[in-house]
Amino acid sequence: MDQNILAGSVLSVITAILSLWIGYKLIKIPYSLLLGFVANQPAILEFATDITKNRVPAIGYSFMFPISLVMKILFAQLLYLLLN
Repeated sequence: MDQNILAGSVLSVITAILSLWIGYKLIKIPYSLLLGFVANQPAILEFATDITKNRVPAIGYSFMFPISLVMKILFAQLLYLLLN
């Protein structure tokens, strides 16, 4: 059980860092907007807003939240179809 928690944590951190790096270095998206993109909880969004001293992370969060919600629903339906 502890290995699963550790593996999930490592995977989440690596994914967030990789997303920030690709977005900032390769796609040239402003860093404060990227912080809003990867914030998956309001507490993380508030932390990103405090760090950047502006409300730009909220724009990124409000852009990605509905997209991620729809993708979760579609992915769950696809998984259900594939596993049955």
